[in-house]
Amino acid sequence: LRESKGLKQKELAAQLGLTEGAIGLYEIGRRNPPIDTLNKLADFFDVSVDYLLGRTDIPNLYKEKNKLEKMKKEMNRYFTLEELEEFIRAKREGQN
Repeated sequence: LRESKGLKQKELAAQLGLTEGAIGLYEIGRRNPPIDTLNKLADFFDVSVDYLLGRTDIPNLYKEKNKLEKMKKEMNRYFTLEELEEFIRAKREGQN
């Protein structure tokens, strides 16, 4: 993430109030960042802590979840999920 933003270790360290050495050790896996540092990194790079820990490939799972919730609310302005399911069922039955 740091490299993709074009930042040097020293620059990232200054932004987060850490040492350049700490950043280097985190990057090579010789040291694990404490929870508060994980949160700082996640906020700085606008990703989830799960993404930083390699638990998901989705950079910001929570933003995606919020997008889906907004889409669902928008969809419900026109029809409910149950109405959509019934429509699909009827279409499938009509094709058989």
